[in-house]
Amino acid sequence: PQKFLSVTLALIIALSTLLVGTSAITVNAVTPSKVTLVSTAYNTNATVTLGWTAASGANGYQIAKRRITDKAYTYITSTGTSYNDKSVITGTVYYYQVRAFRKSGKKITYGAWSNSKSITTLYRPTITGLNDKDTVLNINWNKILGVSHYKLAFKRTIDKSWNYRYVNNTYFNISNPTKGTTYTIQVCPMNGNLAGRWSLVKMIEISKEVAKPVITHTGLNENTGGIRVTWSGASSCDSYAVYYKKTFDKNWSTTIVKGKNYYEIPGVSGNTYYFQVRGISSGIYSRYSNVGSYYYKNETGSDFVDYSAFKGENDITLKVWVPDKAVSLTRQQVEEFKRAYPGKTFKKIDVMPQGESEAGTMLLNDSAKSIDVMFLPSDMLDKLQKGGHLAPVSFADTVSENNEYSAVKAAAINNKLYAYPETNDNGYLLAYDKRVVSAEQAKTLEGVLAACESKGKKFVFDCNNGFYACAFAFTAGIKIDGFERDGYTQKFTQYNEDEAVAALQAFSKLMHDYSGIFTSTDTARISSGFSKGTVGAGVDGAWNVLADKNALGYNFGAAKLPTINVNGVAKQIVPMVGYKCIGVNSESKFPASAQILALYLSGESCQKQRAQQLGWGTTNKNVQTDPVVTNNPALVAMKENSMVCVVRANIAPTFWSPMGNLGNKLIASNTDPSNKTYFKNLITQTIANVRDE
Repeated sequence: PQKFLSVTLALIIALSTLLVGTSAITVNAVTPSKVTLVSTAYNTNATVTLGWTAASGANGYQIAKRRITDKAYTYITSTGTSYNDKSVITGTVYYYQVRAFRKSGKKITYGAWSNSKSITTLYRPTITGLNDKDTVLNINWNKILGVSHYKLAFKRTIDKSWNYRYVNNTYFNISNPTKGTTYTIQVCPMNGNLAGRWSLVKMIEISKEVAKPVITHTGLNENTGGIRVTWSGASSCDSYAVYYKKTFDKNWSTTIVKGKNYYEIPGVSGNTYYFQVRGISSGIYSRYSNVGSYYYKNETGSDFVDYSAFKGENDITLKVWVPDKAVSLTRQQVEEFKRAYPGKTFKKIDVMPQGESEAGTMLLNDSAKSIDVMFLPSDMLDKLQKGGHLAPVSFADTVSENNEYSAVKAAAINNKLYAYPETNDNGYLLAYDKRVVSAEQAKTLEGVLAACESKGKKFVFDCNNGFYACAFAFTAGIKIDGFERDGYTQKFTQYNEDEAVAALQAFSKLMHDYSGIFTSTDTARISSGFSKGTVGAGVDGAWNVLADKNALGYNFGAAKLPTINVNGVAKQIVPMVGYKCIGVNSESKFPASAQILALYLSGESCQKQRAQQLGWGTTNKNVQTDPVVTNNPALVAMKENSMVCVVRANIAPTFWSPMGNLGNKLIASNTDPSNKTYFKNLITQTIANVRDE
């Protein structure tokens, strides 16, 4: 019995040891530590690369992956601490997590999931435009979802390595591309430091350049009375194309000159002549030269004239209508005018307040017969002249010499002056907050919109108002040209339909791309938006500049209308600019004295005073170069707009509503910017509505 007890006890002890050992294996199984997902990257071969920290004693790692649109994760196993996921789709967002696992027999023990990381797989861009335009190589590509910027690579045939530029827009311009070489271009989308796939390579050959001539002199040949232009040119040129016109010419005349570097045309005093020259070598034309100009002056003075111009008038009584804001200043100017002619007797010169448009309407209704001199908008002149209410300008040569070309054109009917140019600010400009939009960004509509988007601000353009919306049509090349022979049907110039459609598509696409930023509303919302900090920029009337300045203070910026990218070309947006003029009533009892006063009030001295004290724009060439204008960004902007504008003159009353409808169609949410047929029909219908209403 004792022996049996000992054996039994030994067996119990042995079995107990075996059971404890087995139990220890299960209880002491190690749970892997939590790993950290360190890096995610999207490579140019459309692969997402993951990297994470190691877990001690782990047999492997499990990766959880899902797209932003997936409801559940899919799982991938990896034995190392990195993984290349080639099963991804471009243009979407993926989320990843990783955890370690340890195997013990058939049992698998998992650690905690790591932190989550997301990655955006970027689409591959396509270069859509590559154009060599004289001094600029334009590069365009399509917009990619989820990018912060783009990396542009280019090199010439002569380059050993690539040149890189980081670009926030979907276009880039290379200034003065090297002639006679080939440029190779690629674009890569970026999201922060994340790089997408490079676009396919595009190449463009830049043709060799013919050196452009330089105009060195324009002047009067006193022996012949002709106007001569002289230029210097490259020896490689076998001939030259000379372009010329005078003040009231609509189109440039052209002639080909061989064997000499000068050309002469007959001259007529009182006209300004303009010239440009292009060199020609083996049929290839150079770029245009600088513009040369010459004014063939007559003997008439500027602000003041000789006593003989009064034609014996004495005991002079005149009545003058001016806008309310200008009454006080004009009264001072009239006193200066009277002092300048001590030999004349002025019984009375009354200066009375009257808005420009109302003055024209009252004259049309024959209720202003006693008024001698009045301030008028340029678009009233045609009706007033046809009604016989305006006297032709007596000092046309002086006016043509002293004022900018567009202002003189606006005051003329059938090449004859019927009013004295006074201001060039009856139009609109780009007003912006300098904290939102830089001066460089203000040069392009794309730059303005991108700047506003980056700061969460609105851009305001009143597309419903035909006065502003006609800029879309003008930029597209659709221009008005006075009236048909019936005197009331609006006449349009010929235009290139394909170019017009492309321009309207470009506007519509930008409006839709920036639908949360581009806002069509009344311009009064611009200054209030500046005050509230909700608006970054807007196309505003010049008359609202003071309110914009008060809202922004030092941060107020102004510029001419920007350009818009149309098929790779930076196209200037063309505004409508109205001029204000000073007219003389054809029934004035003192017609000579009224003309002399109108000349003085529209002259250099009075324009400068109005610019200083009222902030009005100027048409006088000397005042436009004076610091009173050059130090005022709004006046500079209006001056620059006037150089590219369509003049607000000879416009049918049916013009405005169809243009507003055009603007509304461009921005409408159901408009497809890629539908060329739609825009062709829209142009045709807009013109028909203007002409037929």
